Amino acid sequence: MGSRVEKVLFISIIIVAILVYFLVNQKFTNTKIAKNEKSIEISNFIEYDINRTHLMSTLLAKQAYQIDGIWFLAKPFVSTDEIEYLKSQRALAKSGIIEFLDDVRVLQRDGKRYESNKSFYNIRSKKIITPGEFVISNLSHIMQGVSMEYDVATETTKAKNVKGVFTIKKAK
Repeated sequence: MGSRVEKVLFISIIIVAILVYFLVNQKFTNTKIAKNEKSIEISNFIEYDINRTHLMSTLLAKQAYQIDGIWFLAKPFVSTDEIEYLKSQRALAKSGIIEFLDDVRVLQRDGKRYESNKSFYNIRSKKIITPGEFVISNLSHIMQGVSMEYDVATETTKAKNVKGVFTIKKAK
């Protein structure tokens, strides 16, 4: 019938053919087909977050649309009592957390500025979390670092690998 190599090769071809047959004919019943249809689309979007006593925040966007419970925002802009603005080129929002992407800029009411490429803002806890690199500046200092968490309510900042330059003025 042939050599051992030919027998092993013949058996291998048969096994591969059987495997291919079962893989091709396998029925995929658990596959979910995502339609990704826009359920809502809004231009010049404004959302006010109000508690029982006052306005907590305002969210504006040039365009907003929702797909599967996630809001996609173009040119989002958030303003609160403590933050003059938090803005970027685009953002994703779901369940009270807004993920700002591309050229994120924050200006606090005291003049302090933050810049990064990606930041998360939790509307309820009033925290800004920047997982990557960031820059903080004002008139007297500039700082750089990574993994910043800024609590807007308590005005506390935590970060890693912080490097800064401070300008100290002499008392008159």
